[in-house]
Amino acid sequence: MKNICRKAADTSRPLQRAGTLPRPYNERSIETPNDLASPPDPLSEKREGETNGCDVSRPYMVFVLGVMVALILSACAVTRTPTIMRVALLAPFEGRYREIGYNALYAARLAFAEIGVRDVELMPIDDGGSVETAVLRARALTYDPQVMGAIVLGYQASDPRVQAAFGDIPHIIVGRWTDARSGDLTFIVSSAEIDTPLAPVTAPIDTPYEGGDVFLLEGARRLRESMDGVTVITSGGLPDADFVERYKAGNGFAPEPNPLATLTYDAAALMIRAAQMGDRAGAYRLIGEGSYNGLNGVIAFEDDGYWLNAPIHRYRYTMDGWVE
Repeated sequence: MKNICRKAADTSRPLQRAGTLPRPYNERSIETPNDLASPPDPLSEKREGETNGCDVSRPYMVFVLGVMVALILSACAVTRTPTIMRVALLAPFEGRYREIGYNALYAARLAFAEIGVRDVELMPIDDGGSVETAVLRARALTYDPQVMGAIVLGYQASDPRVQAAFGDIPHIIVGRWTDARSGDLTFIVSSAEIDTPLAPVTAPIDTPYEGGDVFLLEGARRLRESMDGVTVITSGGLPDADFVERYKAGNGFAPEPNPLATLTYDAAALMIRAAQMGDRAGAYRLIGEGSYNGLNGVIAFEDDGYWLNAPIHRYRYTMDGWVE
C-alpha cells in the first residue's frame, strides 16, 4: 500500500531528463493543453449592474473636457509686458570731471526712487571725455525707440554738436556749460543772465573771480591753495540737511551734493513726467509747454530754451562749506 502511494506521488512531479539542470523557478517546466489556453479576461465578463470603473456619467465628462479646454487656452494666452521708457543721463563718469557725473547720478536716482516710477528707467552713459565720443553716444540713443529724453551735464556732453546728435530726443542741460543751442529740443536749466566764463577747471584765475558751476566741484578746490575771492554764480539751490541725508542714504561712495545735485533732481523729476507721455514728440511738448514745481521752485522754459525766471545764486566757500 505504501509503494502504491509513493508511485502515485512520483507521477505528479514533472519529468526531467537525466543530466539536465532544473529550470528556474519562474519558468513553466511543462506545457499542457490547459496551459496553452488563454485565461479568461475578467474585464470581458461583467455582471449586470457592474461598471468595472469604466462607465462615467456624461456631466462628469463635460466638466473634465471644460477644465482641459480652459487650461489649454490659459497656456496659450499672451501676456503683455508694459513698455519701459528710458531717460538717458549723458555726463562725464571718468577723468577729471567725473564728479559732475556722479553728483548728478545719485541725485537722479533719488528722484526716480522717491517718485516710485516703474515704467521709466534711468540709463547713465559716460560722455567718453571728448565731444567726438559724446556725439557718437548721443547719436546711438536715437536708435533706441524707448529713449524718451536725456539729461546732460559737462562741457563735452553739452556741446552744440552733441545737442544736434540727439536728433528728435528732447534733452535738458543741467547748469551752465554752453552758450549755444542747436535747436528747439535743447532746454537749459540755468538763467540766461549768467555770463560766467566757460573755462576749464584747471584754468589759472586771478581773484576776485566769478566762476560757473565747474567751481562747485571738490576737484576745483583741490587744485587751489584757497578759494578766497572766488564766487560761484549758479541757478542751483544749496541742498538742505534733509536732502543730503536722503541723497547719501545707502550710498557710501556718493560725493558731497552741491547745487548741481538739486538741479539734477528737478530735471530728472521733470523728465520722468515727459517720458511717461510715451513718445518723443509728447515728451518735448510737456517740457516746452508745461511747468514743474521742484526743489528749486517752478521750472518752465522760455522760447529760447532757458529757464523762465530762473534764480541766480552767489556762493562763497568757507570752512563750513558753501554759503550764500
